[in-house]
Amino acid sequence: MGNNGLRSFKWLDERIGFLYHAAKDVLNVLDKGVKERLFKSFSEEGAEERKLRLWSLKKLFVLAGYIPMYLRIIHKYASKLGCSKIVYVDLYSGPGLAYIGPERDDVILGSPLISVFWPKYVSENVKQYRGLKLFDEYFFNDLYRGAILEQILDELKKKGLANIAYEVHKLHIDYALIYVAKKMENEGSCGLVFLDPPGKLDAQPKIPYLDKLSKNKVDLLHVFQTTSIARALKVADKSLLRAVLGFIPPSEISVEELAYMFAQNTLIGKLGFGYGVMFPIAYKGERLAYHVMLAIKKYGAPWIKPFKEWYERHVFERSIEEMRAIWFKHVKGIPTLLEFMS
Repeated sequence: MGNNGLRSFKWLDERIGFLYHAAKDVLNVLDKGVKERLFKSFSEEGAEERKLRLWSLKKLFVLAGYIPMYLRIIHKYASKLGCSKIVYVDLYSGPGLAYIGPERDDVILGSPLISVFWPKYVSENVKQYRGLKLFDEYFFNDLYRGAILEQILDELKKKGLANIAYEVHKLHIDYALIYVAKKMENEGSCGLVFLDPPGKLDAQPKIPYLDKLSKNKVDLLHVFQTTSIARALKVADKSLLRAVLGFIPPSEISVEELAYMFAQNTLIGKLGFGYGVMFPIAYKGERLAYHVMLAIKKYGAPWIKPFKEWYERHVFERSIEEMRAIWFKHVKGIPTLLEFMS
């Protein structure tokens, strides 16, 4: 991989601050009651969950990096693949904003609002993605916070900031996977699916339901809770392990080996994806939290290796302070959301 290829992702560091500025603008336009419900949902998180939110900066970095690549590739091949439309699917969507850090305004766009605002921003501000076509439709689901996300999207739509076609559901993950798999099959749509479950083993998506979804033309970004699952191996019910992993691993296995087995045995072997790429999520001096698994079909694969190499060289080794400095920086020339969408 040459230096030119690595430099092609430098724009992410230069532009990612938009997602912090945009989140502040979203908070500024929200109704007071909606805003308070949002912050109440943040305050209800446990200490461990709040700490792990700091890891979201790297997880969302991968999502923000892949979305423009996916859209460029899928629109290029949409006719050949028979895609009626291109959809974004987020089945553990959360409330739309992510709380990162100790201060009340340490908030960034979460995955749902990244999918809404980021592609348009990139298409108009990043040279190599000029004129990027966007998602045609959005499907969000969250059993516990879906109602907050729905209120936020409805309010943004009323104010002309989110003129999109979307559904928000509050379904258990099993039913959400069945519903969206059938919907995509019936409509002939292609899509990018983002799965970001909490750490508990019984909250993970089950392989039989993922199999239904993978029969469609989808790419999958799956936050695989490697460390939590590895800790549960010795005590977990074997049938639950098989449902979540697709196999029963040895009780003594490293987190890297567990992630590799899931990518190879399950994403590629059982679910039929062409490639399974692992992005480790950790900070300098801290334990590994989890992996973001990118499972893709064969189209567009040449993009993935340079993106992973860039991530490992430039993002994986960063400390929390370095990541916060990149996300929360006040960069001259980055428009606010209100300026950008006007």
